[in-house]
Amino acid sequence: RLDEVVLAIHQIEKNVDTYGLMHGDIHFWNFFVDNQQKISVFDFDDITHFYFISDIAIVIFYYIMYVHDAAKRKSMIAEIMPPLLKGYHSEHRLPKSAYENIDLFLELRAIILYLVIYQNKVHDFDEWELKYLSFYRERILNRTRHVDIDFLTYFK
Repeated sequence: RLDEVVLAIHQIEKNVDTYGLMHGDIHFWNFFVDNQQKISVFDFDDITHFYFISDIAIVIFYYIMYVHDAAKRKSMIAEIMPPLLKGYHSEHRLPKSAYENIDLFLELRAIILYLVIYQNKVHDFDEWELKYLSFYRERILNRTRHVDIDFLTYFK
């Protein structure tokens, strides 16, 4: 399945609006919010040239990762998208075409984390790892969308 996702990603047009230097691993352990609500991102060890929408997808993925209820996942995304995009667009405006590919990058992150957990084990899986592997294995194999949302509705 990874090969299929990577092949699909390679078909996406690269241009200055969609592709360039990006963080590559923005999640809740890689940023800090101060008392003035200013966000500081750190931990740039995964910095890479890739599609900018991947950074958005990674934030979404980690935000809903622990939630298995589809309706709750959908409401959580509806909650986070406006402020996330407001902040992101204050630095870089993404074109409409980028939003069409969020699902693909959500799937890529699910597969990558699955492989990292599975391949890097030198001991028994802990409870969280077992839950992740069980839940996401089926979603990956069955090509289940991570959330039933039309991400184009967030393009403004």
